[in-house]
This record gives sequence, C-alpha cells and structure tokens, in this order.
Amino acid sequence: MAKVFRTETLSLSDNIRLASSGAGAFEIQSAGGSTLMSKATIEADISSLQAQRVIDESDTNTEISSLQAEDVKNESDLSVDISSLQAQRVIDESDTNTEISSLQAEDVKNESDLSVDVSSLHAVNEKDTTDISSLQAEDVKNESDLSVDISSLQAQRVIDESDTNTEISSLQAEDVKNESDLSVDVSSLQAEDVKNESDLSVDISSLQAEDVKNESDLSVDVSSLQAEDVKNESDLSVDISSLNAAVASNDVVAISSTVTNGSDNSGSISFGRIFASTPVVVALLRSTDASDPIIACMVSAVSTSAATVTFADSVPSANYSVELIASIG
Repeated sequence: MAKVFRTETLSLSDNIRLASSGAGAFEIQSAGGSTLMSKATIEADISSLQAQRVIDESDTNTEISSLQAEDVKNESDLSVDISSLQAQRVIDESDTNTEISSLQAEDVKNESDLSVDVSSLHAVNEKDTTDISSLQAEDVKNESDLSVDISSLQAQRVIDESDTNTEISSLQAEDVKNESDLSVDVSSLQAEDVKNESDLSVDISSLQAEDVKNESDLSVDVSSLQAEDVKNESDLSVDISSLNAAVASNDVVAISSTVTNGSDNSGSISFGRIFASTPVVVALLRSTDASDPIIACMVSAVSTSAATVTFADSVPSANYSVELIASIG
C-alpha cells in the first residue's frame, strides 16, 4: 500500500507553525509564515554576544595600557622637575658662596688699607720726632728761638696727633661699617638661600601632590574600567541566561519510538526533558513497509515529561514506529 500523505509543515492551533528546512534544522513561524525563531538565529545571537564580549575586553585592555603609559609619563616629568630644581639650588648655593668670598676679600682689602694708613701716620710721627731733635740742636745756638720753635712744634704735634686719632677713628668706623654691611649681605644671602630652599620644598611638595592626584585619578579610572568590565560580563551572562531560558521554554522535542508487533498503544514515551508546562503533542504511526495498512492513532495521555499514543487497531507487524513531536503551545 502506498503512502497516503506526507507532512512538511505542522500547524499548532492555527497560531504557530513548526517547519524544518533541512537535517537538524527547525523554524518556528507565525500563522502568516514569518520565522519567529530558528536554530540558526539562536546560534547567530550567541556568536554575536561572544564577539561583543571579545571587543569589550580588548577596549578595556587598551584603556588600561593608555592610563599606565600616562602614569609613567607623569612620573618622568616629576623626576625632570625635581632634577631641575636641584640643579637650580646648586647654582644658587654657588652664587651665594661667590658673593660671600667677594665680601670677605673686600674686608681683607679694607683691613690692608687701614694698616697702610696707620703705618703712614707712624711715619709722620717719626718725622716729627726728627724735627724735634733738630730743633734741640738749634737750641744750643739760640735757646730763645728754640723755646719758641719747640712750643710751636709741640702745638703742631698736638694738632697732628688729634688729626691722627680722628683719621684712625674714621678708619675704624669705616671698618665697623664694612663689617656691618658684610653681615647684612651675608644675612641677606642666607635669607635668600632659605627662601630658595623653601620655594624648592614648596615646588617638590606641589609636584608630589600632583603625582598623588594623578595616581588617585589613575586608580579611579582603572576601578571604573574594571567595574564596566564586570558590568559587561554580567550583562553578557544575563543575555546568555535569557537565551537559554528562551530555548528551554520554546524548544521542540521530536522522538521516534518503535512499536511491538500486536500492540494497540505506544506505552509511555519520555520526552527526554521536563517542560515548564504541559506541551502540545502531535503523533503519527509510521511503517517502514509501504504495503502495511494505515492505522489511525491519537495522543491519549500527556504530562510535562512523557506522552502515550493509542492506536485504532493493533499493529500487524514489527515495522511500525510512533513519530512524536512535543512543543510549548
């Protein structure tokens, strides 16, 4: 006996259609023929999500590398600034030492000039003494004139000594003034050096604070990127779980079960899984021998894990099998 009919598309309650375009493939279509879901679209969605995850991880690694390079540059700039400030400090200390040496040399020159002036005054005093001796010899010849001359010379000596004392006091006052100016200059240079050291400390502190800020910003950026990466992985897991749930709730089970010769039912046929709710089951009785009679059948019992098919007549041979399809309606 030849086959009576052949079914390639199955309509479930006129609301959904189940079709297969090839071996191992299936499509779930709307009543109008539009594909709602298929094995190909599910595999494409999973591949797309995996590719997106690879792109997100690559972008994250690139941003972390960029931030690390920026941190290395900031540390290098900080080292250059500190070296520049240290070099400036050495220059300032060198200038300070030069100025102190110059002031000390000036003081030595002033002391040398003072010594020359004192020696000159001593020489003048010795000359006066020589004149007195000459006048005493002249006194032998003219005591009266000598007394007058001696008085005159003594008066001149008093004047000279007074002038000498005045000049010595003036030189001493000048020396004191030079020493005071030297002390002022040294104090000024020391104050300038302290100021330079203070400015250097402020600059170093400012650079260190800037470095700390850059490291803090880097840590914040790295933490933000890590949090974003965790979020992307979490979203990916949610999407995959959602697809798994969709497959679990909309998958189709197709089973072929052999029938014992003389049986009038299939017995309990397991779906191989448990549906979330009782599925819609379609069954037919098929024989491998075209000359076998066509026997009607019906689904007599359905649960979330198995179904039973009852035949209109007992099967006359061992060539028969039940072809069963189960899906959530």
